[in-house]
Amino acid sequence: YDNGLEWDDGVKPLATRDACTDGSQCKVRDQVHLKAFAHPFDLDYQSACARTGCQPEDLTLRTLFSWVDFDGSGKISRIELQNSLQTLESLFGEALPLTNASWERLDEDGNNCINFSEFAEWAGPRLGLPLGVKHLLRAERAENTETCAILGCPCEGFVSRQVLVARKSRLRDAQQRLWKTMKFATTERGQDRLSICRCGHKHSAHTKFSQVISKNEVPFPTYWNIHKHVKQNSLGEGQEFSNLEEVGKHDLQRFQELFDETYRNIWTRDRRKHNPEKSQVPRGYKVTSALRCENSRFWREYAVRKAEILQDRAVSDPKNFVSYTSVKSANAWVASGGDSERLSADCNEWYLFHGTSRQNATNICHNDFKLSLAGGVTGTLYGRGAYLAESITKADEYSKPDANGEYAVILCRVLGGRVMYTDEDVPDAEQLVRLCIEGPYDCILGDREKLRNTFREFVFYDTENLYAEYIIYYERLF
Repeated sequence: YDNGLEWDDGVKPLATRDACTDGSQCKVRDQVHLKAFAHPFDLDYQSACARTGCQPEDLTLRTLFSWVDFDGSGKISRIELQNSLQTLESLFGEALPLTNASWERLDEDGNNCINFSEFAEWAGPRLGLPLGVKHLLRAERAENTETCAILGCPCEGFVSRQVLVARKSRLRDAQQRLWKTMKFATTERGQDRLSICRCGHKHSAHTKFSQVISKNEVPFPTYWNIHKHVKQNSLGEGQEFSNLEEVGKHDLQRFQELFDETYRNIWTRDRRKHNPEKSQVPRGYKVTSALRCENSRFWREYAVRKAEILQDRAVSDPKNFVSYTSVKSANAWVASGGDSERLSADCNEWYLFHGTSRQNATNICHNDFKLSLAGGVTGTLYGRGAYLAESITKADEYSKPDANGEYAVILCRVLGGRVMYTDEDVPDAEQLVRLCIEGPYDCILGDREKLRNTFREFVFYDTENLYAEYIIYYERLF
């Protein structure tokens, strides 16, 4: 719906309008009312509520569902969804064409309407909004609790969803028919790992809480400074930590070589979009400083996921697991003198760049990837996820300068695992997301280099396949 940014004569300006006291339950949807009063998800909703003196509704998936569910039936019809597309498109940041195929994917059980569970499964990972109904998915923290790591999912406990008739309809998609025949999917381990939680995501995307709190089973990298702190008794054995440690000149030189090796003088429209004032490609980059992220909890989650992927591969048909040994940033790391044994080719472990701002880089290292920090800026060509690049030039398109004119990029260790490769010009983003959050794939490799001679992009939806290890600060050279 119209957020009220353009006004007819006589209508209150955005800064002075009141809030509709009916909120998400409002049944008056004509343009005059929508422009005169702020509703949940309007940009000025909070300030309008303060002006009106009413309590604002929490911006959750439940609130959004109530807004789309115009007749209050507890289910969304296709007509109701069609009428709310403008609202949803403004939140998703992309066009959402409602085709017969897309409706069938949403309407899991084929009853011609969408319930809240189906809506939350679709919108949750893409918007990053809280569920708004905590008792539905919140599980008591116990040794067997398995929390979901899909970006934006509020699920805190894996509970297997009963197989629905709708699952059969999903298999009409060619890619899903294909992966159901994989050797891995037919093994006992594969069937367990690909079983679906009531949150809509595969079992393998959930991590046992007992694994997360086990502090002594997973060793930390030998080059981390944390070992010095333990020896100096400044950190207790088994104590959690999240530190950003300065690196030395040797590492800075290695990062400079990594930048130089992955630099490509190629311009894309994203550079103009995110750098409107100076959209030309720099002639190079100068590394100025860097920090290494030493985070005990995130490292354990990453290490456990790595072990799981290696176990998955052990029971997989080799032809269904392709090793990608041509990732430019990973190869440049080895060429620059980096520890070649640090990255495991057996699970497609690479170093990739993620361009961002200085503040967001720090937040990611301490608080992990979030949809608001990862997917909102880069776009949604391959769905809402964390977008990474093998070229510093591509990652630089999304970096933002600080007050001193320096830029930041995160060098992430990633687990590519089983890669879903696509060279389609206009990929089916919804299908690609499903293949990763429900199917056997761990990431998307979008080959725009082959299509447009630009860059390959790597997209992840599971935070535990990513470890933000270094923040590198640099200057653009023109």
